[in-house]
Amino acid sequence: SLCLAAGVVAACRPDEVIQTENIPTAGVRFINAVPDTGAMDLRFVDIVENNVHFVVPFRNNAVTSGGVTASTLIQFKNTRAGPQRHFRIFMNGTTSAVASTVVKDTMVNLEAGKLYTALLWGYARPGATPGLKLTFFEEVVPDPGSNVALRVINASPTAVDVRQYPATGTVPGAATWANIPGMSISSYVTAPPSQIRFNVRERVSGNPVVADALALIGTPKTVDIEALPGTTIAGSAVTMIIFPGSVVGSTAPQTAPFVFATGSISLYATANGFGRPTGSFLSDGFLVGTPITVTGFGTASNNGAAVITSVQDGPKTPTTPLSATGTGYARATGSFLTDGFAPGMEITAAGFTTAANNGRSTVLTVTAGALDVTKATPTVVEAAGAGRSLIADATITVDRVLVPEASASGRRIVGPLTGRPAVSFMWDRRPPR
Repeated sequence: SLCLAAGVVAACRPDEVIQTENIPTAGVRFINAVPDTGAMDLRFVDIVENNVHFVVPFRNNAVTSGGVTASTLIQFKNTRAGPQRHFRIFMNGTTSAVASTVVKDTMVNLEAGKLYTALLWGYARPGATPGLKLTFFEEVVPDPGSNVALRVINASPTAVDVRQYPATGTVPGAATWANIPGMSISSYVTAPPSQIRFNVRERVSGNPVVADALALIGTPKTVDIEALPGTTIAGSAVTMIIFPGSVVGSTAPQTAPFVFATGSISLYATANGFGRPTGSFLSDGFLVGTPITVTGFGTASNNGAAVITSVQDGPKTPTTPLSATGTGYARATGSFLTDGFAPGMEITAAGFTTAANNGRSTVLTVTAGALDVTKATPTVVEAAGAGRSLIADATITVDRVLVPEASASGRRIVGPLTGRPAVSFMWDRRPPR
């Protein structure tokens, strides 16, 4: 009994405090922007800890919800702060041969309380350009105050212009970020909180890279839940990442095929490309550099493989009164030249009272106030009136010479399984608590 009592007394020492280590930590996240290989793991290997980014595929598992695409596997994870922290990026796999393959091996300095990004981009396959590159950097985000901070990471190899604008507004004429080189990171800009879209265009051609993308929106805080960062939440910082198209035949996740099937829409051939009187090649997903396969044309040499060199949605007249002349069409305000009309374009007229003035024609000459056209049934003089339109055809040009061929149905242009870039969003700064 005495021994038992002594043991109880020895165990009851409420004034004794056992100290545990207060580990200084930094946040590290991993972005996989490599379009020609499989998923990867990032592990710190100098000490045993739980900062491991497992099974991170190309684009970090981008998921679209509510019209917003976000990469669900881009996450800051705590790791011990300190100098010369050692991490490796491995291929992810179920065999030791694959799982032990080291893609990158490096040492970094981590300061407590700071956030860092490990960005792996470029192509992994030997001889591909640009080659594989690891960029490790501290996330230094300026405090946007009552605004939001916005940035672009261009992980594609092509220079782009990017415009940001309120989702309820129109695309501005001037680029917010002009000429962002391939594989580079823009500076931050600030904007008033709102739902925001990003418009991405190729720098050289001006062609759209992707459809205008809705950025992370965010969620306001409640009495017991912190706000989620987004462009509607003041104090947030949001980044759009432009990922290149995944390489056909690689284990990188493939985008869905984009296919233009004519149906009731006709296609015709020009000397250097194809046209359509209705619809849009851009909306169908065709971009500069896309390899295509063409079928259904009567002239055999118009069918087969080609690569797109330009894509254009045809210009159209704005809401301005139009008149008809004996040789075409005229306007008293605005400019056909400014609108983008040019000789050789196939156009469709609509809304005129005289039937002969509606329908298809080919532009011969263009001035600011007049279009001269050639038409099966020539135009006749008709006074100016509202509710009329002239719309040029959507066209693509390709890398080989074709034989002009009139419109007909039953033709088809098919794009590859992949080849087009994609965008995703992530947050860089939470709003204040």
